[in-house]
Amino acid sequence: MKTSKLVVIASILVIAIVGVSLAPDVKAVNTKSMVVISLEEAVQDIDLVRAMHLQLNDDFLQNNQPYYTQHVHYNNVSVYITGTYNGWRAFFKTRAYIQANDLEL
Repeated sequence: MKTSKLVVIASILVIAIVGVSLAPDVKAVNTKSMVVISLEEAVQDIDLVRAMHLQLNDDFLQNNQPYYTQHVHYNNVSVYITGTYNGWRAFFKTRAYIQANDLEL
């Protein structure tokens, strides 16, 4: 009976040690899931600009506010983009230009 208890305890310890050693490394997980940047910084990344054009429209510009912040999902990160009314208006005018000239987003 003592031997079987010792074998059971040893098996549980081995299983626990193996489980811990096979667990994913916590440091490898992306901890930065949210970024706040300005509109001027955002337009420097062409892939982010594509994501912005696909996910945003200019309906939010109806309020008279000095700054507007919009949320975009990009590369598994929530990107909050802040810009002025004139900056956002210019951004959406580029989309109209791109669509009018059949350029690729």
